[in-house]
Amino acid sequence: MNSDQILTPKYWMVHNTKTDDVFIDTARKCRSDAIEVFEKNHCEKEVFFETLETVGYAVDLFELRIINLAGL
Repeated sequence: MNSDQILTPKYWMVHNTKTDDVFIDTARKCRSDAIEVFEKNHCEKEVFFETLETVGYAVDLFELRIINLAGL
């Protein structure tokens, strides 16, 4: 454990593993909520996330960090 540890927000997001594209609208604190939003907004009727996992879609936990560009 680091005594100077900085906690950063983490969100579940659906992304395409082949292109590294992230569906930012799926950012949720709960994995199942992220999948539900993806299915609602990006899938045709009767297509579920589980079938898309075989073609390169995944849901993973992303950590958000603030980057200071002032020093560049």
